[in-house]
Parts: sequence; C-alpha cells; structure tokens
Amino acid sequence: MPASQAGEQPPRQAPPPSGAKADTKWKWSVQQNAIFDFFATGKGNAVVRARAGTGKTTTILEGITYAPESDIVLAAFNKRIAEELVTKLKNPAATAKTLHALGFAAVKTYWNGTALDKDRGLTLARRAAGNQSPDLMIKLIRKLAEYGKNIAPFGFVADLVELAIQFDVEPDAKWSERGWDTEKVAKCAHEAMRLATQRDGTVDFDDMIFVPVAMKMVHPKYDLVVIDEAQDMNLTQLLLAQKLVRKGGRTVVVGDDRQAIYGFRGADSKSLDRLKSELSAVEFPLTTTYRCPKKVVALAQQLVSDYRAADTAPEGIVRDVSNSKLVDEATPGCFILSRKNAPLVSTCIKLLKRGKRAKVEGKDIGRSLLTIVKKLGGTTIESFLSKLAAWEERETNRARLAAKDPEPVIERIADQAGMLVALCEDLFTTKELEARIENLFDDAAKGAQPLIICSSVHKAKGLERERVFLLKDTFSRTGTEECNIEYVAITRAKQELIWVVNEASNRSLVPMTLEEFVLDDRHDGVPPFDGVNCAPKGSLGGSFQTATEGREPMKSTDQEVRILAGEEADKYLSMAPDLLPLGNKLIFRISEGALETHRERLRATFPAAVLRPIPPPKPYTSGRPVAYEHMQKLLDVEGSFRDFPPCVKLPTVDPPGGGYERTYVGSGVPASEHPLANGWFSRCMNCASKETRVIYASSATHFGSIETSRWNECWYECLECGKFNYHQTNYEF
Repeated sequence: MPASQAGEQPPRQAPPPSGAKADTKWKWSVQQNAIFDFFATGKGNAVVRARAGTGKTTTILEGITYAPESDIVLAAFNKRIAEELVTKLKNPAATAKTLHALGFAAVKTYWNGTALDKDRGLTLARRAAGNQSPDLMIKLIRKLAEYGKNIAPFGFVADLVELAIQFDVEPDAKWSERGWDTEKVAKCAHEAMRLATQRDGTVDFDDMIFVPVAMKMVHPKYDLVVIDEAQDMNLTQLLLAQKLVRKGGRTVVVGDDRQAIYGFRGADSKSLDRLKSELSAVEFPLTTTYRCPKKVVALAQQLVSDYRAADTAPEGIVRDVSNSKLVDEATPGCFILSRKNAPLVSTCIKLLKRGKRAKVEGKDIGRSLLTIVKKLGGTTIESFLSKLAAWEERETNRARLAAKDPEPVIERIADQAGMLVALCEDLFTTKELEARIENLFDDAAKGAQPLIICSSVHKAKGLERERVFLLKDTFSRTGTEECNIEYVAITRAKQELIWVVNEASNRSLVPMTLEEFVLDDRHDGVPPFDGVNCAPKGSLGGSFQTATEGREPMKSTDQEVRILAGEEADKYLSMAPDLLPLGNKLIFRISEGALETHRERLRATFPAAVLRPIPPPKPYTSGRPVAYEHMQKLLDVEGSFRDFPPCVKLPTVDPPGGGYERTYVGSGVPASEHPLANGWFSRCMNCASKETRVIYASSATHFGSIETSRWNECWYECLECGKFNYHQTNYEF
C-alpha cells in the first residue's frame, strides 16, 4: 500500500542535483511541492509544464509516490524510457508502459492470439493497390497510411491528400504521368487503413494505437493516467491515453510546449494547451533547471522568459568561435548541433580529415540520402550533381504548386540536396559517394564511444553534454517552432555553450549603432548588389563577387556600414547583435516585402530606427565582360550571346605541372542545367531571376606535389535584367 494510503507522508527530501555531493541535504522546491500536493490530495486533472532540465522525471516519479489511486499508469514516450521508469517507481500501485504497449493489450482482448508483423503495412498497401502495382508506389502508400493512422485516424481521402503534400509523401512527376498521382495514392492509403481494422491475426507498430482507437477497443482501466512528453505524442496516441481513464479518475499531462519540435512527423505540438482546455485542468509550472549554468539560462530566457537557473548553478560559459577554429576546438564527447543537416556533413568531413573521430547522428538520414542517390543514378559525381540540381528544382516547383504550406517541404528538399553536394566533395564516382554515406551516418549519440557527435537539434533532444557547439547561421527565430528548436539546442549545454559563427559576422569592427532602415524595393530577395553599395567577397553584405564593369565595392567608413536585407534579412538580423556593441552607424537596406515580414522584430530590436525610402535606380548601362568578347572571337559570332551555338565542350587541356582543364562555351543552355554550373550559380545576383544562360564555363584540377586543387568558374547572362554574372569556387584537398 502506498504511504499516502496508510495516512503517513514520506519525508519530502529531494535527491541532490547532478554533480552535487551525495551527502548534501537538498529540499524540494516550492513548485515541486505544489505538484506533490496535487498528486496526494488534488481533484480533477492537471497539466505540468516542465522546462528543459528542471527534473521533470524525478518530480513526476516522486509525485506518483503520494498518489492514493489503486491503479496508476505512467505513459512513456518509448520502450527504453518505460523500462527505466518501472525500476524507479516507488508506488506499488503504479506501472510505466508505452501507449503502443497499452494499445496492443487492448487489441489482444478482442483479437486473441494477435501477433506483431512489422511487414503488415506493406502487405495491406499491396492489397489496396493491387498485386501488380509498382513496388515504389506500394511503399509510398504504406508511408502515407502510417501518417494517416497516427494523425488522422478518422480521416477521409481528402485528409490524406493534405498529409501527402504536408509530409512530402507524393509520387513525382514521372509517376503522375503514368497515372499514379497524389489522389490515387491517397485513395489506396485510405483503403489500406480500412484493411488494417480487419482481423487477420497480426498488427504492425502503427496498428497498435490506430486499431484500438478506430475500433473502439480501449476501455477505462486506470484511476490515474500520467502522460509524459505529451508535446511529442501524436493525436492517436493522446486519444488512446484519454480513453484509459476511469470515470472519476484523474489525468496528469506532463510536457514542455517550448520543446515541441516534432511537428514534421505528426506530433501534436499544441497538445498541452488543447488538453488543458478539454480536461479543465489546473496548471503547475516547473521552471527551475538543474542542468544548465546561469549564463546559458540567461541566453535561453530570450526565448522562454519563465526559465530559471538554480541558485546553486555555476556561472558557466557562453562564447563565440569562428567557423575556421571549430575543428581545432571540438573534442571527443562534445555536441556540434545545427538546425539543418547539410552543414553537419561538411563539418564532419573536415573533422575526419583532421584525424578526429566524428559521426553525423542519424542512420535514417543516411538511408534517405542513399535512396536519392540510387534514384537519380549516374556513375560520375559530375553527372550526379547535374541530375541533383534538376531534381531539386523540379521537386521545389512541385511543392510550390501542390503544398498548402510549401516552405517546410522546400526546406527539406534543399537540406537533402545540400547534404549530397557536401558529401560529393573530393569524390569522383557515385560508388564512392554511397560508401561515404554508409560510413558517415550512425546512431552514436547514446553510445559510450568518445566521439564528436554532429547532430541536428531534433536528434539531440533529450540528451545533454558538457560542451555544446551551435552552428549559429543555421538558426532563425522566425515562428514558434524555430524558436523552440533554438531553445532546445541551447539547453543541451551543462557547462559551456559555444556559438560557431562565420568570420564575416565575427570580425572586429569599429562600434556602430543602428540609425535607420533604407527602404530599397530593388532588392527583394537578392544578395546586396546595386552598383553603389556592392559588397566585396567576404564582407558583411555577402560572399559573392561580380565582374561587371562599373561596379564599385561597398564603402565602409567610421560612420557607416550598409547591409542589404532581402531574403537574407533574418541572417543579418541575427548578426546585428554582434555588430551593434562595436559602434558605427548601421544602415539596413531592406525591401518592402522583407520589411513587412520582419517589421515587428526590427522595431522591437531597434526602437529608435527611422525608415527612409531611396530614389529608384538608374537604367543599367554597364559594359560587357571581357570573357563575352573572348567567346565572340572564339566562336566567330558577332551578335548577342543568344546567337552562340548550344553548349560546346572544348578539348580538354593539360596544364603545365599536371592536371586537366575542361571548358564549355555557348548558350541556349540554362545555368541551372549546365554541366559545370550544376544549378549552384544559376540565380542572377542583381534581380534574383533564374532565367539565366551560360556564356562560358571552365573547370580545372591541378595535381601538385603536396596537395591537389580544383576550381570552377562560370559566366552567365540574365534574360530578365540583361546583367552579366560571374562566379568562381576554389578548394584544395
């Protein structure tokens, strides 16, 4: 019998926080004692809003000790956590289980003898589509049915069409032309969900929660249900949990709405507020962290204002380091975290080249990249990158046309393409690329090996490290979920948090203060090139360079630094706090569209700034680049570049000292499709148009005695504004 049933309350003495001496006496906080009182004597339901590192699990386990109910279940997020919690529960009336285990038990009360079959979803998808249907479409149908089971258990075909678009579970254009469009896949997925509710002796993992909810198999059997990590659970899981409570019983929902970052996989990110309303629940805060030091907490408070450091917490360290120093500073056991995966790949490759043991967290990410590589085909990296650029543009255009909210889908496509481009560095064949993917990605964050873990924030959630590096340029405080992601990233650090910044945003500048915004509608979404305030390579305005006559670099004086902020506005705003303490007048050149998007943040950050429009630009009259005239002579063409022949590959040249050079000339070929441009340099740097055509492109590799170097360069002209663009990349290996 629990102590509270016997009328005796066990002494409320808290275990010491992590890192404290075992014999030190610690007391529970006022917030924790309020939660214990509710478990012991409270009526109705409760929501515990527990911030990162606040001892949520310890508090809930202790609270359950005082609960008087005779049948208590703690619903855990996964099996590993449930097994761990069972060993820590002190109340003999309580147990810990996953909602999948609870759902499976409900199924077996109706379908006696039911077994787990992990391939059931694929089998039912094949039945729904027809045995002669293509394997790729069958797999797509199974995937969409999985989303439906977890997010829309009572949904219709139209709901599944929306899910297919939202979660990028759509057939591509080639399959659509063959009759397998999104609606057909959704109809088949809906039929697969219906078949899943028919008894055949098996269920799969998703059926464990879907079938008992859809078939009303769940019966109340607990007096107290505690739902842990509610913000990470999907709708079907939460429906099942609510059905487990007996009439007159209590529900305690535990979670952190500011750690809700799994919307992309179907988690009900608003579950705490929704359940609080539906259950008429009283709320208890848990806001004092015992994980993070004071300086880390102060940074997190910019995002979550009620977050507090423990009185006994150390000061800790929050500092910046330049990107070029990251490889030197990273040590085994640390985290390198990023909002996106693509920068992690290049970082991990650099670490490995330096002889440091590192992995990119997530075998599943590696598998998805291998699928794309095999789908696009090709034997050489050159041909693969050309196909990859075309794939990215095609999938991005499809998302813009089909998705209700295309931005998350476009971001995912860009991240995958970015990872693959980074993985191709120094490689020559797709076989090498596949081998690198196999070796680079792993599930190592929870292992005991002393590795440097390069991880997305999502993969690192629930984990912690003494030292945490954050790739600053990958974070953006635009929207609630993006702020949540940064909060989760910051709160992984137990001792030292290190922002990794590009040299351009970390250089020493004279002090500046923001005095005005310049409204400049010529630059909506393009890098800062206007012929007057043009940023040279490596400066604050951007990292591109132009080779058109008449361009002058941006002038930086002791009084003024001008920064254009169009599509890049958020990056520059994130950079601004580092620049402002240093002193000069800072002028933001910003388009009207970007101004509307960022107006509130700009005004909140810089309340004294004034807005000043500038006059429209003069017509462009700059001359042609030398390379254009060179191509005219080479091809014996007098007219426009539009009169150049289609893309011509000139003979390979063997430069002195070893190596080779490949050169392409001519136009009629969009920059996005050119063998060397590969879509990397396809956007006009003046007007942002992708309607560009290549004039000249060249690639050379030089084999030196110590190192090998490679460079690519591309000239292209814009069909929209008539300006010429030039881009060059260099790297050594």
